[in-house]
Amino acid sequence: TNLALASLLEPHLPELVTRTLVMGGAVRHPGNVSPLAEANFAHDARAARLVVDAFSSDDGDRLVIAPLDVTMAGAVDHVHVASELDKAGVAQRLLAKAWRTYIGNYCTVLKECGPKAVLHDAHTVAYLRRPDLYDTELLTLEVSVGGAANGHSLLDRRTLSASDDEIDDRTGAVGGRKRRCTVLTGVDAAGFREAFLSAVAPPVINVSLPIVKETTHGLRTYAAPHPLKA
Repeated sequence: TNLALASLLEPHLPELVTRTLVMGGAVRHPGNVSPLAEANFAHDARAARLVVDAFSSDDGDRLVIAPLDVTMAGAVDHVHVASELDKAGVAQRLLAKAWRTYIGNYCTVLKECGPKAVLHDAHTVAYLRRPDLYDTELLTLEVSVGGAANGHSLLDRRTLSASDDEIDDRTGAVGGRKRRCTVLTGVDAAGFREAFLSAVAPPVINVSLPIVKETTHGLRTYAAPHPLKA
């Protein structure tokens, strides 16, 4: 919503940024708040439509979308993630508590109570850090507004044998190149899980540091093992 408002205030915004990454939509995957729509796009379909329209480009590299197609494929074992967080530092144990709350809400609200959990928004960051983990396609999308299809990521599957020209929906006229975006369509799930855990729960490194102890004769320094987190 904020990005849509910003682009209305500054129409040249899509040209002023190198790339914009968005988590939202469901292209070939079923929706999660309706048969067709993913939650982020459905909750403000007009904003989603504006962003997709404004930030799509001829080359398709200006807008990257992580839809349910990729986030659901990257589901992780939530017990394993919680266990790894519990073994790490104080911050990670705090994250583990938040993680368990997230898992509980997923079960209560969406009735998804299985062993897997989905890290939807993390895929946008993971793609920036490890693009090699992802399969992508250049696609032309339009977000539906209103009705039963509200928030649906409508994929233009039409192709012309001679070109990628755009087809006007109203007149059938052909002209101009289709504006496209980069859509994440697949992920190495094991690689994503390891990349996520290495980022939020890095391994412990034991480093020997001098410890200062006070005695009756002043300060003396003793070398003693002192664990540090990476």
